[in-house]
Amino acid sequence: MSGAKKTIKNEAMDMPPPPIHFTPPAMVQKVNKPANSFANYYNSNINFAKPQAAKTGDITSKAAQYVRQHEGSRNRLYKDSRGYWTIGIGHLVTAQELPLFKNRVLSAAEIESIFSKDLASKMQAINAKFGAKFDTFSDNLKCAVIDGYFRGDLPGSSKTIDLLIRGNFKQAAAEYLNNKEYHSAKASGSGVAKRMEQNANIMAQEANLHHTA
Repeated sequence: MSGAKKTIKNEAMDMPPPPIHFTPPAMVQKVNKPANSFANYYNSNINFAKPQAAKTGDITSKAAQYVRQHEGSRNRLYKDSRGYWTIGIGHLVTAQELPLFKNRVLSAAEIESIFSKDLASKMQAINAKFGAKFDTFSDNLKCAVIDGYFRGDLPGSSKTIDLLIRGNFKQAAAEYLNNKEYHSAKASGSGVAKRMEQNANIMAQEANLHHTA
Protein backbone atom coordinates (compact mmCIF):
# COMPACT_ATOMS: atom_id res chain seq x y z
CA MET A 1 0.00 0.00 0.00
CA SER A 2 2.85 2.43 0.82
CA GLY A 3 4.37 1.79 -2.62
CA ALA A 4 1.05 2.71 -4.25
CA LYS A 5 0.90 5.97 -2.28
CA LYS A 6 4.41 6.91 -3.43
CA THR A 7 3.46 6.19 -7.05
CA ILE A 8 0.40 8.43 -6.76
CA LYS A 9 2.46 11.22 -5.27
CA ASN A 10 5.20 10.98 -7.91
CA GLU A 11 2.63 10.96 -10.70
CA ALA A 12 0.93 14.01 -9.18
CA MET A 13 4.12 16.07 -9.41
CA ASP A 14 4.49 15.14 -13.13
CA MET A 15 0.92 15.98 -14.01
CA PRO A 16 -0.19 19.50 -15.02
CA PRO A 17 -1.59 21.38 -12.04
CA PRO A 18 -5.34 21.06 -11.50
CA PRO A 19 -7.60 24.03 -12.28
CA ILE A 20 -7.60 26.59 -9.50
CA HIS A 21 -10.82 26.80 -7.52
CA PHE A 22 -11.67 28.33 -4.19
CA THR A 23 -10.69 25.71 -1.66
CA PRO A 24 -12.94 25.21 1.38
CA PRO A 25 -11.13 25.22 4.75
CA ALA A 26 -11.46 21.48 5.18
CA MET A 27 -9.33 20.85 2.08
CA VAL A 28 -6.30 22.84 3.26
CA GLN A 29 -4.36 20.78 5.75
CA LYS A 30 -2.30 22.31 8.55
CA VAL A 31 1.45 21.75 8.31
CA ASN A 32 2.84 20.52 11.62
CA LYS A 33 6.29 19.23 10.72
CA PRO A 34 8.59 19.68 7.71
CA ALA A 35 8.74 16.65 5.45
CA ASN A 36 11.97 14.98 4.33
CA SER A 37 11.72 16.17 0.75
CA PHE A 38 10.10 18.88 -1.33
CA ALA A 39 7.76 16.46 -3.10
CA ASN A 40 6.58 14.84 0.13
CA TYR A 41 6.12 18.21 1.81
CA TYR A 42 3.90 19.70 -0.87
CA ASN A 43 2.10 16.53 -1.88
CA SER A 44 1.01 16.13 1.73
CA ASN A 45 -0.43 19.64 1.82
CA ILE A 46 -1.97 20.09 -1.63
CA ASN A 47 -5.13 18.28 -2.61
CA PHE A 48 -4.63 16.57 -6.00
CA ALA A 49 -8.06 14.94 -5.94
CA LYS A 50 -10.63 15.70 -8.62
CA PRO A 51 -11.38 19.43 -8.38
CA GLN A 52 -14.75 20.46 -7.07
CA ALA A 53 -17.10 22.18 -9.47
CA ALA A 54 -16.59 25.91 -9.56
CA LYS A 55 -19.19 27.94 -7.73
CA THR A 56 -21.30 30.47 -9.57
CA GLY A 57 -19.29 33.65 -9.97
CA ASP A 58 -16.00 31.89 -9.28
CA ILE A 59 -13.36 34.61 -9.64
CA THR A 60 -10.27 32.54 -8.91
CA SER A 61 -9.00 32.10 -12.47
CA LYS A 62 -9.32 35.81 -13.21
CA ALA A 63 -7.65 36.70 -9.91
CA ALA A 64 -4.86 34.23 -10.60
CA GLN A 65 -4.06 36.03 -13.86
CA TYR A 66 -4.23 39.41 -12.13
CA VAL A 67 -1.80 38.33 -9.41
CA ARG A 68 0.46 36.56 -11.90
CA GLN A 69 0.89 39.70 -14.02
CA HIS A 70 2.14 41.56 -10.95
CA GLU A 71 4.26 38.84 -9.41
CA GLY A 72 5.77 37.18 -12.45
CA SER A 73 7.17 33.68 -12.04
CA ARG A 74 10.63 32.56 -10.93
CA ASN A 75 11.79 28.98 -10.56
CA ARG A 76 14.62 29.80 -8.13
CA LEU A 77 14.85 31.55 -4.78
CA TYR A 78 15.09 35.33 -4.83
CA LYS A 79 14.53 38.20 -2.40
CA ASP A 80 11.50 40.42 -2.91
CA SER A 81 11.35 44.21 -2.53
CA ARG A 82 11.23 43.85 1.25
CA GLY A 83 14.17 41.46 1.38
CA TYR A 84 12.14 38.28 2.01
CA TRP A 85 13.02 34.98 0.37
CA THR A 86 10.47 34.25 -2.36
CA ILE A 87 10.00 31.68 -5.10
CA GLY A 88 7.52 30.79 -7.82
CA ILE A 89 4.63 33.23 -8.20
CA GLY A 90 5.21 35.43 -5.18
CA HIS A 91 5.38 32.56 -2.69
CA LEU A 92 6.85 33.86 0.57
CA VAL A 93 9.27 31.21 1.78
CA THR A 94 9.14 30.41 5.48
CA ALA A 95 12.16 29.45 7.56
CA GLN A 96 10.74 25.93 7.61
CA GLU A 97 10.61 25.80 3.83
CA LEU A 98 13.93 27.49 3.05
CA PRO A 99 16.08 24.31 3.19
CA LEU A 100 13.66 22.62 0.76
CA PHE A 101 14.08 25.34 -1.87
CA LYS A 102 17.82 25.95 -1.64
CA ASN A 103 19.67 24.97 -4.83
CA ARG A 104 16.42 23.82 -6.44
CA VAL A 105 14.92 24.76 -9.78
CA LEU A 106 11.16 24.32 -9.65
CA SER A 107 9.22 22.76 -12.50
CA ALA A 108 6.23 24.56 -13.97
CA ALA A 109 3.93 22.02 -12.29
CA GLU A 110 5.50 22.67 -8.88
CA ILE A 111 5.16 26.42 -9.30
CA GLU A 112 1.48 26.12 -10.20
CA SER A 113 0.79 23.74 -7.32
CA ILE A 114 2.31 26.13 -4.80
CA PHE A 115 0.42 29.04 -6.36
CA SER A 116 -2.86 27.13 -6.12
CA LYS A 117 -2.26 26.40 -2.45
CA ASP A 118 -1.35 30.04 -1.74
CA LEU A 119 -4.50 31.32 -3.46
CA ALA A 120 -6.66 28.93 -1.43
CA SER A 121 -5.02 30.18 1.76
CA LYS A 122 -5.62 33.83 0.85
CA MET A 123 -9.24 33.10 0.00
CA GLN A 124 -9.76 31.54 3.41
CA ALA A 125 -8.48 34.71 5.04
CA ILE A 126 -10.62 36.92 2.79
CA ASN A 127 -13.79 34.90 3.41
CA ALA A 128 -13.15 35.02 7.15
CA LYS A 129 -12.73 38.81 7.11
CA PHE A 130 -15.26 39.95 4.48
CA GLY A 131 -17.85 37.19 4.67
CA ALA A 132 -20.80 37.56 2.29
CA LYS A 133 -19.83 41.18 1.55
CA PHE A 134 -17.06 39.95 -0.74
CA ASP A 135 -19.66 38.41 -3.07
CA THR A 136 -21.21 41.86 -3.63
CA PHE A 137 -17.96 43.27 -5.06
CA SER A 138 -17.33 43.53 -8.79
CA ASP A 139 -14.89 41.06 -10.32
CA ASN A 140 -12.30 43.83 -10.61
CA LEU A 141 -12.53 44.67 -6.92
CA LYS A 142 -12.41 41.01 -5.97
CA CYS A 143 -9.18 40.70 -7.96
CA ALA A 144 -7.74 43.80 -6.28
CA VAL A 145 -8.61 42.49 -2.82
CA ILE A 146 -7.09 39.09 -3.56
CA ASP A 147 -3.99 40.79 -4.96
CA GLY A 148 -3.72 42.96 -1.84
CA TYR A 149 -3.95 39.90 0.36
CA PHE A 150 -1.46 38.03 -1.79
CA ARG A 151 1.07 40.83 -1.50
CA GLY A 152 0.26 41.42 2.16
CA ASP A 153 -0.46 45.14 2.09
CA LEU A 154 -4.24 44.93 2.50
CA PRO A 155 -4.34 42.69 5.62
CA GLY A 156 -2.06 45.26 7.28
CA SER A 157 -4.61 48.03 6.79
CA SER A 158 -7.63 47.30 8.97
CA LYS A 159 -9.05 50.75 8.19
CA THR A 160 -9.07 50.02 4.46
CA ILE A 161 -10.80 46.69 5.03
CA ASP A 162 -13.41 48.30 7.28
CA LEU A 163 -14.12 51.00 4.69
CA LEU A 164 -14.50 48.41 1.93
CA ILE A 165 -16.93 46.39 4.04
CA ARG A 166 -18.98 49.52 4.75
CA GLY A 167 -19.02 50.42 1.06
CA ASN A 168 -16.96 53.61 1.41
CA PHE A 169 -14.86 52.75 -1.63
CA LYS A 170 -13.26 56.12 -2.42
CA GLN A 171 -12.21 56.54 1.20
CA ALA A 172 -10.89 52.98 1.16
CA ALA A 173 -8.77 53.79 -1.91
CA ALA A 174 -7.24 56.81 -0.19
CA GLU A 175 -6.58 54.88 3.01
CA TYR A 176 -5.01 52.00 1.10
CA LEU A 177 -2.35 54.36 -0.24
CA ASN A 178 -1.85 55.97 3.17
CA ASN A 179 0.97 53.51 3.63
CA LYS A 180 4.67 53.98 4.39
CA GLU A 181 5.68 51.25 1.98
CA TYR A 182 3.67 52.88 -0.80
CA HIS A 183 5.27 56.28 -0.25
CA SER A 184 8.72 54.70 -0.13
CA ALA A 185 8.05 52.75 -3.33
CA LYS A 186 6.69 55.88 -5.01
CA ALA A 187 9.84 57.80 -4.13
CA SER A 188 12.13 55.05 -5.40
CA GLY A 189 10.15 54.36 -8.57
CA SER A 190 9.45 50.77 -7.52
CA GLY A 191 6.78 48.79 -9.35
CA VAL A 192 5.11 48.18 -5.98
CA ALA A 193 3.73 51.72 -6.10
CA LYS A 194 2.11 51.19 -9.51
CA ARG A 195 0.63 47.91 -8.34
CA MET A 196 -0.93 49.52 -5.27
CA GLU A 197 -2.18 52.47 -7.35
CA GLN A 198 -3.91 50.07 -9.73
CA ASN A 199 -5.67 48.38 -6.81
CA ALA A 200 -6.60 51.76 -5.30
CA ASN A 201 -8.07 52.95 -8.61
CA ILE A 202 -10.23 49.83 -8.77
CA MET A 203 -11.46 50.51 -5.22
CA ALA A 204 -12.39 54.08 -6.13
CA GLN A 205 -14.17 53.01 -9.33
CA GLU A 206 -16.31 50.60 -7.32
CA ALA A 207 -18.15 53.60 -5.87
CA ASN A 208 -19.61 54.32 -9.31
CA LEU A 209 -21.03 50.81 -9.50
CA HIS A 210 -22.66 50.99 -6.07
CA HIS A 211 -23.46 54.73 -6.20
CA THR A 212 -21.64 55.30 -2.94
CA ALA A 213 -18.85 57.54 -1.69
